Amino acid sequence: MQLEKVYEPGRFEPRWAQRWVSSGIYHAKYEPGKPVFSLVIPPPNVTGSLHMGHMLEHTEIDVSIRWRRMCGDSVLWLPGTDHAGIATQMVVARQLAEQGINFRELGREEFEKRVWQWKAESGGTIKKQMIQIGASCDWSRERFTLDPGLSRAVREAFASLYERGLIYRGVYMVNWCPGCNTAISDLETHHEETAGHLWHIRYKVVGSDRCLVVATTRPETMLGDTAVAINARDERYLDLHGGKVQLPLMDREIPIILDDLADPEFGTGVVKVTPSHDLNDFEAGKRHNLPHVQVIGEDAKITAAGGKYAGLDRFAARKQVVADLEAMGALERVEDYTVNLAKCQRCKSIVEPLVSKQWFVKTKPLAAKAIAAVDEKRIEIVPENWVKTWNEWMHNIRDWCISRQLWWGHRIPAWYCDACGEVIVSRVDPPACTKCAGPLRQDSDVLDTWFSSGLWPFSTLGWPDQTEDLKHFYPTALLNTGFDILFFWVARMAMLGIEFMGEVPFRKVYLHGLVRDAEKQKMSKTKGNVVDPLLETEKSGTDAVRMTLLTGAAPGTDIVFTTERVDSSRAFANKIWNAARFLFMNMERSGVEPWMAPDVNAYMPAGDAPVEDRWIFSRMNECARDMNRAIDTFRYHEAAQTVWRFFWNEFCDWYVELKKLRFTEGSGLNDDWRNLLAVFESALRLLHPVMPFLTEELWHRLGAAQDASISLTAYPQFNPARMDAAAEKEIGTLQEIVTAARNLRADLGLDPKLQLSGLISGNADILAVAAAQAVAIGKLAGLSLQAGVTPTTGAVRSTAEFSLSIDVPAGQMEAHRKRLEKERDQLTKNIASIKRQLGDDVFLGKAPAQVVDSIRAKLADYEVQLAKVLRSLEG
Repeated sequence: MQLEKVYEPGRFEPRWAQRWVSSGIYHAKYEPGKPVFSLVIPPPNVTGSLHMGHMLEHTEIDVSIRWRRMCGDSVLWLPGTDHAGIATQMVVARQLAEQGINFRELGREEFEKRVWQWKAESGGTIKKQMIQIGASCDWSRERFTLDPGLSRAVREAFASLYERGLIYRGVYMVNWCPGCNTAISDLETHHEETAGHLWHIRYKVVGSDRCLVVATTRPETMLGDTAVAINARDERYLDLHGGKVQLPLMDREIPIILDDLADPEFGTGVVKVTPSHDLNDFEAGKRHNLPHVQVIGEDAKITAAGGKYAGLDRFAARKQVVADLEAMGALERVEDYTVNLAKCQRCKSIVEPLVSKQWFVKTKPLAAKAIAAVDEKRIEIVPENWVKTWNEWMHNIRDWCISRQLWWGHRIPAWYCDACGEVIVSRVDPPACTKCAGPLRQDSDVLDTWFSSGLWPFSTLGWPDQTEDLKHFYPTALLNTGFDILFFWVARMAMLGIEFMGEVPFRKVYLHGLVRDAEKQKMSKTKGNVVDPLLETEKSGTDAVRMTLLTGAAPGTDIVFTTERVDSSRAFANKIWNAARFLFMNMERSGVEPWMAPDVNAYMPAGDAPVEDRWIFSRMNECARDMNRAIDTFRYHEAAQTVWRFFWNEFCDWYVELKKLRFTEGSGLNDDWRNLLAVFESALRLLHPVMPFLTEELWHRLGAAQDASISLTAYPQFNPARMDAAAEKEIGTLQEIVTAARNLRADLGLDPKLQLSGLISGNADILAVAAAQAVAIGKLAGLSLQAGVTPTTGAVRSTAEFSLSIDVPAGQMEAHRKRLEKERDQLTKNIASIKRQLGDDVFLGKAPAQVVDSIRAKLADYEVQLAKVLRSLEG
């Protein structure tokens, strides 16, 4: 049972990480009569490696999973990865480019082979890392979104939605990324406020000397204008309705239309209409049956429709268009303007709105069912404040563009017959056209990655087959994920799960926050503030990193991660290690063999057990109540803080200190040891979901069978019979007396080993505890107390319950007084100096507000310290 002197998690964490996987102990098995708790992992990109956000998410999930397993549920945590269409294609294409290979020249089939080869060699990185940090998944059920079974599910879903009229192919405005060379969804773009310009351009009214002035942030798009719009309520221009303007640079006449697109209160009240390059203009174009002139292509260059500007990059064209407008006198003015630029989240290219023929999901009917599920609490979103955001987005949802112009992914199961124009959507590859028997070509596009991951909660369980896993583990109990993919993924799973399964995919959704740095900034590579969780786990241990993340993980807030907090968590682990080492050494001295409580939830100390035993069982019982409640409600920070306080403050600092007074050499397994070991073993179980490695190691050192695991034992539960108010009151009073004595000794600067005598006064209960715990007070406070009247001599410390005095040697008391006087004088000088500074109007006028606030806070702190010193001198 001997423990190494130094806590070094690197010695045992890798061993347990591999043992948990190789033993297969987390293989999910449905057991009739047991509650079922299933959860699918938010599948990380196959391209990825573990970042601190993953570490937080996987730690929170693992806490819930381990706790549920220990509570006796049939538990499944199903892991897997996402094929990440755009991201993976970018990674492999970049690697090929470094070898001088243009991936497009390889051809689709060869490129796909290269990607699968890359996946086999490098795609398992994140799985290895998850195993390394102790994720207690059922790895036998690991899935990949391009697995044959999941590919079959995707085809079934696509074909079924098509047959129900919920998938269609149509022409619509999409977000086009010229960098990734594909359409992307609204959710895959982010907006950045950027300094730009607003160009005011004169459009000459045909047959008149009047001009209409329009303002635009994208003058190059005017090459594709097919109308200008005025508002029917704007009397300034109403007489021009039905007329035409001359489109500058293009020698084309375009109509003047009435449309609410033009706002009389904004700018000149006139707007240009470019149906091919703006979503609002696209809708106006449909209302007025305007022609589409596409002047920017998928390569972000001007098309042939752009006349003499054809072939220019869009931004080069912008400069030339502006110069030409100015040269012809059509540019009225230019003003600075903040532009909200849409950029691709992956490659950061500026997104181009383009009209394109794509495949879409008709989302309104699907969204209505998902909205109802949340309204009816069949899906509970935690924290609840996200429900408002959910409703706003879902009620305003637009059709979902699901086709992507990529080679890597689920190829759209649609085939075209060039001979007769037939379109065939099929679950299996059709041999020929069903209409004319002609040859077919499959759609070259692939599906949006989120389409396949939207099926994840049921496709991973075997759907469309009615498998046993699907029967027993769907719906899943919980989804733990980041709030930033509430609509990317959560909403889509809700819509598709209800549509295909007739039941919600998860009962609860817990949305965790972001992990931020010490300055509360979001971690990013560009800022250089990214913390690698694996480096932190190697340095301080996985348990320390887990505890650090959990203690800050309050619902609805972001988590501030600092190395100082990791150091504190490691110190906590070290405290437990040292306590265990102390116990094991004394077990050997007392002749106690390894022993574990036969039933952690049934074990009770005898009624005549020492008060410290009855007290610690009562405190542990309350800890069990709070831990179960906190984990069940996703208050992971409360769970971590609760078990920290119990283990460090109550078990280590008080109980072990009191209990060691009863250790005797050669005693064997007496009731004192039996109770202490029962508490220690239960405390390890309480801590296990939070710090699995340390608890597994110590539990085995305590005497567990080698083929067992603490993660499969029963979790401590609240038992009213264990509550002992009398014991808690007595030990609480003892703690107050000892703490008062220790603080008084510290204030006096006395040697902690110096044995002193003193007096205590208080009510009968106080005096009774002082008498009953005289030995403990003598050992823990170095103080021999006698009951007496309120002390008037010596060093005195008073509380609301009692007064305590210590007989201090005269020399010690005088030295203490001199220290206090010196401290008083220095504080008085500091206060006077700060008051002079704050009284200087010149200084106050120049100093930043935060500096002044800091000085005022320092003054308040000095004044509090001075008041304390003065009270001590008066005493």
